[in-house]
Amino acid sequence: MKISPQLQKRLIVSYILLLLLGFFYVRSVISEDVVDVDDKKEKVDTREVHPAKVFIRINADKVYSTRLETIDTVLDALEELRRRQNFIYEKTAYTYGTELNIIDNQKAPVGYRWNVYDNDKLITFDIHNIYLEDEKTYDIRLEKVE
Repeated sequence: MKISPQLQKRLIVSYILLLLLGFFYVRSVISEDVVDVDDKKEKVDTREVHPAKVFIRINADKVYSTRLETIDTVLDALEELRRRQNFIYEKTAYTYGTELNIIDNQKAPVGYRWNVYDNDKLITFDIHNIYLEDEKTYDIRLEKVE
């Protein structure tokens, strides 16, 4: 297929124009002013660090204890028990919080759930944010889902 000389000249001129327009567009984008971004100030944790001996009570039958610090969370205490005392548990982390699936090698049956309490206050979904207190007992109970 042969292209006519007139069409070939038009295509070459169009190609050169397109290259020039692209060059000037890229040059104008690069030369734009830089937007200043303010760094977000990080919160400084002013919490004092103290030793904390905590107890984890399972269904009012079995009690585990561990020593951590007051800057650690209930989830950290469960992890410490897993490492040091062969405490077996499984958790699932969701965007709304954490759910416990298996506690002390016992899976929650269908229609039941493991819940963590701090003085009868349900803290299961927030155990990764609840800091430990010295000589505190956290209860883990198997309860029917309502």
